[in-house]
This record gives sequence, C-alpha cells and structure tokens, in this order.
Amino acid sequence: MIPEPLEPWSTVDVSDWVMEIEEPRGRRVKGWYKRPGDERLWLRKTPRSSRPFEVVTEIIGLRLAKAVGIAAPSAHACTWQRGEDVAKGIVVRSFLVGPEESLIPGVEVLEGLHSDYHRTAHEAHSLARVRRAVAAQEGPTQGEHLRPLMEILLLDAWIGNGDRHQENWGFVRDHQALRIAPTYDVAACLGSELKADHHLLKNDKRTRDRVLDYIRKCPSGFGDGESRLVRQAKVVEELSGWPEFQGVWQRLRPVFEAALPWVSTFIASIPRGWFPEERAILATTLLELRLDWLKENARAHR
Repeated sequence: MIPEPLEPWSTVDVSDWVMEIEEPRGRRVKGWYKRPGDERLWLRKTPRSSRPFEVVTEIIGLRLAKAVGIAAPSAHACTWQRGEDVAKGIVVRSFLVGPEESLIPGVEVLEGLHSDYHRTAHEAHSLARVRRAVAAQEGPTQGEHLRPLMEILLLDAWIGNGDRHQENWGFVRDHQALRIAPTYDVAACLGSELKADHHLLKNDKRTRDRVLDYIRKCPSGFGDGESRLVRQAKVVEELSGWPEFQGVWQRLRPVFEAALPWVSTFIASIPRGWFPEERAILATTLLELRLDWLKENARAHR
C-alpha cells in the first residue's frame, strides 16, 4: 500500500453548530454537536489550559492514521465565539453510522470476560487481558479483530500515544456484528504534555540522547495486570510475541516509512498560531526517531 498525503490543515468556525448531547467522560470540556446540513454528530473538545496543543497532536495522529490505512474519524481544528473572545478546539466526527450502531468501550469488554477485572485499577488493563477479550469476540475469519487492534497499537508506538487506556479502544456493534472501533483520542502524543520551558523545546538543549531518553520513557495506558503501568516499549515487546505480529508489521513498516515525508510536510504547514515552530520541530524529530526506535524494537523481539 502507498500512503495517501495527509488531508490539508483546515480550521472550521463552529459558532453556529448546535449542541445535542453533553459528554461527561474525559478531562476535557466536550459535547456532541450537529453541523448544519450534517446528520452525523461531531464531538467538540476544548483543550486543557495545561495542554493547549492537544488539538494539533490529535489531528496529526488521526490524519496520519487515515493516510496509512488505519480507520480513524475526520477531525478539524475549530473556533467559536465565546462572549467577546474566540475559543479554539477540535471537532471529531462520530464514527457511528446511524442509530443501530453503538460503541462498546474496552472497559465493558473486559468486565464481561474477566470476573476479577476492576475498571478503577488501571494496572489491571494488561495487554494479555485485552488480547484474550478481543480474541473471544473473533468471528469466522481468524484475526479480524486482533489485526486492526494491533495496527492501532503500532501506530500508537510510532506517534508515542501514551493514553490507550481501557476506554480508549473498543468495538462498534451493528445489530449482532462487531468490528474494532477506529482509533480515537490520540492527543497524548508528540510532546503535547510538555511545558513551554521543557528542554526538548529548546534548540540548544534538544540533543539526540535526550530525545531518545524521552522516547524510552513513553507511557502506554496499559498495566502489567498486577501493580503498575507499563511503558510503550513493553507493549511493543508483548505485541511482537503475538502470532499475527509479523504479518501486520510487515505491512505497516514500509507504509510508515513512506508516510514520514508526508506527515513532516503536513506539520510544516500548520499555522504557527496553532503550533509554534519549536513544537513543530520536536514533533517532526519525534516521528523520525520514534520510527527508528520502533523498527529496532520490533526486530529485537522477533
């Protein structure tokens, strides 16, 4: 597969969109809105003041997913009038089509299969448990759920999404049929959590060793099943032991490599008012070095 160029950057004015449903989940202020002339709902999210660049990192992650053939919803940067001020955020189109479809988040899948699973114990959200829960839902085609889930997790490893917790993956149910939900909530990547004074955002302090150290410490949203959360490197190590791994990785590796120039060009095109130069440089550097890191780790654990 040859990756597609990323959809160009765009900003949408959502001042006249109408909120249909409040969305209480998550840490960001959000709600489901209707765009005039569009029956599909859009989730409008306001970034946290401590992480104002989550809007951009989420858009990069979702656009990159679509470019490499991984299902992902459409998303745009957005603005709206808030009193006399103009607010900034993101709108993400619902991937549920029609009232017959519903999302079953991973936390519910795990609770249905593992009697000892507790949703408040995040360390219990282990990759081994997730594999068993997803495999239990497999249809007549072996791997039809595990393979798309692995693609999502390998993309996470590339972009450094550290928030694939138990509610950030799931199934879409359509009548009695199931499919793995598209990737969503990928904002926790590409340094979105870093404060403005962090050394990785300073040209004179952004050494290769420091970037690699940051990459090695990347979280994942998964636990070890017992007492602690694990890093992204551990997830890649476990994934490499899955029987389906080589087939999925052999497809994705060249596509990731071919997509790197496209995503670098996209990042360079983002208006600096949305993504300052130092953020853009770091994001591009992380994508380059994280891909090298992922290839090395995937090869090491074959």
